[in-house]
Amino acid sequence: MGLKTYSNWLGALLLAIYVIFREGFDYPFWANKPSYWSYIAEILFVLLVFVSLPIDRNQFKSFKIKYDLYALVFLGLMVHWFGTSIGIVVPLDLEQPLTVALLLLVAPLLEELVFRFALWECFQNIVKKPVIIIVFTALLFSLSHFKAVFYLPKEFHPFIIYQTIYTLLLGLILGWQKHRRNSLPHAITGHFYFNLGFYLATII
Repeated sequence: MGLKTYSNWLGALLLAIYVIFREGFDYPFWANKPSYWSYIAEILFVLLVFVSLPIDRNQFKSFKIKYDLYALVFLGLMVHWFGTSIGIVVPLDLEQPLTVALLLLVAPLLEELVFRFALWECFQNIVKKPVIIIVFTALLFSLSHFKAVFYLPKEFHPFIIYQTIYTLLLGLILGWQKHRRNSLPHAITGHFYFNLGFYLATII
């Protein structure tokens, strides 16, 4: 078996492992565990991909802030304001420092490492068309936010559906940026700016 074929099969296997254990078995298995369990599982998945698949190291180096990243702050503001204007309740206590840290630091870093790096690399070893990689990583990103419907009270379900929609849009934007510039830091920073805009909408 050649190296390319090996990478293809391994990418498919790692992708299947993620989808089955993080998506397929998410509820009630993960819902009944402390929240940090899911963080540990995702960090381990990222590390497994990093050591298992041939990685383009240039994606960690290429980074230059462009105007389109600043536009994501505005998008985050608009998403929050529009949601609240139609009566959607945001189930986040953004007055708590821990919640703000999770929103602005942990989520952009960890979610981009999972979706625009680890899963991206898995898809890249299976398919070669960037549009397919962008769409499917965005769909998984969106689905990961929909899972909250299984363990949050029904009054928060409108927000979960709303979040599922806007994270699909955000995933497509970040995926396009990742492909366009071959820069993981660019995607992480874009995600941070979107979440920053979302947060600023609560205090302006």
